[in-house]
Order: sequence, then C-alpha cells, then structure tokens
Amino acid sequence: MPCSVQSESCGACPNRAYTEWRDLTPENLAKLESGMRPNDYSPGEVLYHQGDEVDGVFCIKSGLIGERHVEADGHSMLVRLHQPGSTVGYQEFLTKSTYRNTAEVLQPSHACFIDRATITELLIRDPSVGQRFLQRSLKDTEDMEKNYVSSKTMDLRRRLLHLILVLYERFGREELDGSGFLKVPIAKKDLAELAGTVPETLSRTIKKLRTENLVVFSGNDVVIPDLDAVLDEIYD
Repeated sequence: MPCSVQSESCGACPNRAYTEWRDLTPENLAKLESGMRPNDYSPGEVLYHQGDEVDGVFCIKSGLIGERHVEADGHSMLVRLHQPGSTVGYQEFLTKSTYRNTAEVLQPSHACFIDRATITELLIRDPSVGQRFLQRSLKDTEDMEKNYVSSKTMDLRRRLLHLILVLYERFGREELDGSGFLKVPIAKKDLAELAGTVPETLSRTIKKLRTENLVVFSGNDVVIPDLDAVLDEIYD
C-alpha cells in the first residue's frame, strides 16, 4: 500500500501488493513517494466532502473509511466501506468529476494522499497503472450491481445475513470450535443503512436471529455458531 512514515517506504508497505501501484519500477516508485503525504486520522475526521474538487486520491494503509452520501435535506447514508489496500476517490479522479460522497474515518486510520500531478505523470509513464484502475472500477461496478439486485430480491433478514457474512469475510475470524466471530467495525445505525433499513427494524431482526441461534449479537461482538446454516438461510 502506498505509504511513507519516516523510514517506512511504499516498497516496504505490506498492502502495496493489493493496489494499482504494485508493479511500479524503482524509478516510478520513487516518483510516487515524492508526491505522497501520509497522515494518521481519528474517527470522525473527513478525508474529503461530497462535492469537493478532486485533487488526488487516498490510499488506505490501516483502519476503516466509510463513504457517506448526503441528500439535499442533509440526511446522510453510509454507502460503502474501504479497508486497507483500497484507493479512495480514484473513480472521481479518472472521470474528472467532483467527489460523489463524503469520505469519513470510522476507525483510527493511516492513509496516504497522492496528488493529481503525481498520478497523472505515473499514468503517462506506466499505462498499466491505468489498466489496473480500470479493472478495479469494473469490479466495483459489478459489486454495486450485485448489491442492488440483492436489495431488490432479498428480504431484510437475508440482506442482513449477507451483510454480516461480507463483514465477517473482511474483519472476522474462525474460532477453534468452528464458529465465526466478528467485531462489527461500524455503528448499528450505519449497519442498518447498509442493510437498507432503520435501526429499530434492524434491532427486531437481530433479536429474531439470536432466538434462532443463527447470529448472536452482544454489543458490537457477533458470534455465528454455524456458518453453513447462515449460507443456507441466504441462498435457499
């Protein structure tokens, strides 16, 4: 992952292998580092606001970033999560538009800002960087389409179970007894928004899942006693 803090270089970053910058030559890697500003962020801080002019992208080394879409009436909704290895704001950069959403820090994070001039020069020097951005964009679009279809074809119960499995894949772990454990990295309000419901309805659904021993919430801790049973519930 592109990052640089004191003696740490992009080449030493463990997440760079998952980014568009993974195959840069030493010369281009040095160019990347010269146009990069690393920083630590606290929960609640904003990387950029919806409607801001795009002057670069952010590469996430650690933590969790959420994209919120703000409606005309001021109501905001969490629409996407970015974990380490993500490049945030790249689609708006490539399309030369303003930021579509506000990028908010959800957990203590370390991110590196790469300015427009540096990215533009690297795209000219190494066209494969642009190809990798295109591949990521196609994958992100495919995921959005799948989520849209799921929201139209799945009831809330299955949408929530699907969302829990997605979060488990990213942030969870398997316990010795074969159960799954997940510490949900976002607030219940945000979880409800991602599931397409309101907190009150989410709470009722969570209680029912607990009664059936499918998913057991305790605060932000989630235990999935039988992962296969959850998969069967979603796709049967």
